[in-house]
Amino acid sequence: MISTTILRWKFMAIKIKPGFLFLVILVPALLFRFGGLSIRPMHTDEAVHAVKFGELLDNGVYLFDKNEYHGPTLNYMTLIAARLGSFDSFISLNESILRSVPALSGVMIILLLALLAGYTGWRIIITAALLLAISPAMVYFSRYYIHEMLLIFFNLAFIVFLYRYIRSGKPAWVLLSGIFAGLMFSTKSTWIIIFAGQLIAFLITVRIYGGPKPVRYMPSKFTATHIILFALSAAIPSVLLYSSFLQNPAGIADSIITYREYLSRAGADGLHIHPWYYYISLISIDSCSPLPFRADLWIFLSGIGGMIMAFTGKSTKSAKPSRSAKPSRPGEPGCNPIILFTAISALFSGIVFSALPYKTPWNMLYFYTTMVILSAFFFVQLLKNSGNTPLKAGYMALVTIIVLHLGWQSYSDNFKTFASPCNPYTYAHPGNDLLTITNEVEKVASISPEGKDLYIEIIVTDNGYWPLPWYLREFPNTGWWGEVNMEVPAAPFIICSPGNLPQLTKKLYEIPPPGQRRLYIPLLEHDPELRPGTEVSLYLRKDYYDRYARSNNRVLEY
Repeated sequence: MISTTILRWKFMAIKIKPGFLFLVILVPALLFRFGGLSIRPMHTDEAVHAVKFGELLDNGVYLFDKNEYHGPTLNYMTLIAARLGSFDSFISLNESILRSVPALSGVMIILLLALLAGYTGWRIIITAALLLAISPAMVYFSRYYIHEMLLIFFNLAFIVFLYRYIRSGKPAWVLLSGIFAGLMFSTKSTWIIIFAGQLIAFLITVRIYGGPKPVRYMPSKFTATHIILFALSAAIPSVLLYSSFLQNPAGIADSIITYREYLSRAGADGLHIHPWYYYISLISIDSCSPLPFRADLWIFLSGIGGMIMAFTGKSTKSAKPSRSAKPSRPGEPGCNPIILFTAISALFSGIVFSALPYKTPWNMLYFYTTMVILSAFFFVQLLKNSGNTPLKAGYMALVTIIVLHLGWQSYSDNFKTFASPCNPYTYAHPGNDLLTITNEVEKVASISPEGKDLYIEIIVTDNGYWPLPWYLREFPNTGWWGEVNMEVPAAPFIICSPGNLPQLTKKLYEIPPPGQRRLYIPLLEHDPELRPGTEVSLYLRKDYYDRYARSNNRVLEY
């Protein structure tokens, strides 16, 4: 009786152990993604999307712009988060509620992997989940209010649910797959590159697996019906989102026209033109620490190893199955088209994104995600093939070192050097000077008779004043200019870029007749930067400066 009970306990422990480990991994994933979401200054792109969302929150109106801002899903997902958090206006928002949307998407990416455990084995899934949970790149951009993490989440959900449908034939899976395909289409134009690689990967996998085995699970008599179900479930969310829930029908056509802008930008935007090896350099060079390379490089190198294993079949030890062969149990070697599919799509996306002249750090995230999965496959196979030998202990030690390096790098990137130029993911990122500017505006408003209704004139060449519109959202009487406007009266508080100073001097001291020229005093000894390479000067009219100086115990010097 006792022995039977013990055996049952052992059996139950073995069954629950993978799921328990998977849940444990979610703890660092949540801590890394949701801890201190507001500590990093808002990037220009984040501020642009925040202001765009503010229009939806304040006015209940969203209009898709085929030239800018990408798709509508980020805005509507943020609307859900804002409503749940009782944020009812743009002014009431904060960085944490905005960034919680991509942060949650980053966690959902990890959760989705559990649905593949029956086909790859829990070891690969748990290893991949751990690497994703602490990956510096995945954590950093899960804390970034842009579209990329939603795109990766929707794409992975589309693939996972489609594969579950192929294996089971159940219409619920194809319905879910279609919905997430529609959401993917509604997020960002980059999906088309990702999908093209996945389509090629699917066709090659089908060819190699001689049928393939997954396809024979599909009930043919329902295939046509299910294709229609997939098409409808993909089209409905896309149409609703792009048309602003039928308030803007033109958005549907614009969702197609936008690819003309996307294709032109892919090779002609000089601001983001980088060499083919740009992404490799991002994950390789560590300028923030004395270590010779970044932890992300482990992911890349082991991912290459996993890709080679997938292409050569060295790890499977099985021949190509015939059409009539009985499928081996899910998770066994030789019954794992998922890894081959991942390897092919990773290779395609890596080549295409590297070949395109237009590059930003976040565009590598799909490739990075697939390399994490291949990296997990590589480590699992190394440990499996090493048996109970001293070599296995060496592999375990190496994996431990890699995990510790990844965790340390992720902590450093996201909680210490989150805005430092030495962090490769800080792409023209504002630093603490931005907060200095904001604090000075707050101080001036506190001593001005108008309070936050203070008239502020912001003049930055080429409208490069972002992300200030986010930080000054509580100041409604702020004018935003790319050059000096001679037709509007000069504000008591002016923020101006150096290139516009000659025209500003003319406006303040040459155009007004004698007796009407007001003196302006520099507010700071050194010009702060909005972001690297973009300095601004802060000027305060003398009558306001006198109040400001007395309030802040400054010596009045003119």
